[in-house]
Amino acid sequence: IQNNRNYSAGIGARYNDPYGTVILDTSGKITFTSAGDRVVCIGGGRSAGDGIRILQGTCEMNANGINVLCVGSSLGDAAVQIGNAVISARGEGNEVLLIGSVSGHANIISSGQLRLSAACERTAGVGTISGTADISLLGGSAFVSVSCDSGAAIGSFSGRYRMTGRNTLIRIHGEGNQVAGLGSLMGSGESRIESGELQCDLLAGERMVLGNPESVCVVTGGNFHLSGDDSIAPVTPDGSPLTYLTPREDHFEHAFRDSRETWTYRADRNAEGALGIFVPFGGDNSVP
Repeated sequence: IQNNRNYSAGIGARYNDPYGTVILDTSGKITFTSAGDRVVCIGGGRSAGDGIRILQGTCEMNANGINVLCVGSSLGDAAVQIGNAVISARGEGNEVLLIGSVSGHANIISSGQLRLSAACERTAGVGTISGTADISLLGGSAFVSVSCDSGAAIGSFSGRYRMTGRNTLIRIHGEGNQVAGLGSLMGSGESRIESGELQCDLLAGERMVLGNPESVCVVTGGNFHLSGDDSIAPVTPDGSPLTYLTPREDHFEHAFRDSRETWTYRADRNAEGALGIFVPFGGDNSVP
C-alpha cells in the first residue's frame, strides 16, 4: 500500500479525519510506504469505531513526512490491539509517533512482536506525544530504537502515560539530545514491570532510562539491564526504594511486601547469561 500525498492514510482516513473499525486478520504480509507533510499508515484523526485490531500476520511500515503516524490517531482517541502479529515500523520526519495517539487518549494492548524505529526531531515510540496513554505489553517483545533531538521510546513526550509490562522482552535504544527510555520526557506517569525483561541503553546528552522526575517506575519482577542512566530509580508499590542485585542462581523467586501489597518477585537468567533484579533492601520486606 502506497500513499504519497499530504494528509493521506494507507488504511483508515485522512490524517485529521475520523476512521472506523480496522481489523487485520491475515497470515500474510502488508507493506506500507507513506510520504507527505502529514501521513498515517493505519488509522487517521480519531477512532469513530472499535479501533484498530491487528490479530495476526506481518505489517511493515516505512513513513516519511513532517508529522508521521504509523498506527493510531492524530487528534482523538485510539484503541490499538496487537495479537499474534509482527509490526515493523520506521518513521522519519519532524515529529514521529509510531503507535498511539498524538494528542488524544491511546489504549494500547500488545502481545505481539514490535520492531519500531524513529529518526526525527521529536518522538514518542509507543504512547502519546501530548495526550494520555494506557500501554499494556502482555507477552511477546517490543524492540524500540529512537534517534532524535528529544523523545521517549515507550510512554509520553509531554503527556501522561500508564504502562504495564508482563512476560515481555523489552529492548530500548536511544540516541539524541534528550531521550527517555521507559517513561515520560516532559510529562508524567507511572510504569509497572511485573515480569519479563527490560534492557535499555541510551547515548544522549540527557539520559532518562526510566523517565523524568515526574515519572514513576514500580518493579515487582523481571530481569533488568539498564545503562547510560541519569534518571529516577525504581520503587516498590508504596514508593520505597529498591536495590539492584545480580543473583548467582539462574532463577530467582522470593516474596516481598510493603505497606500496600505483597508480591512474589520472579526472574530468569537470559540467553546472554545475565540476571539483574530490583528488590527491597533489608529483611523487613521479606515474607517468610
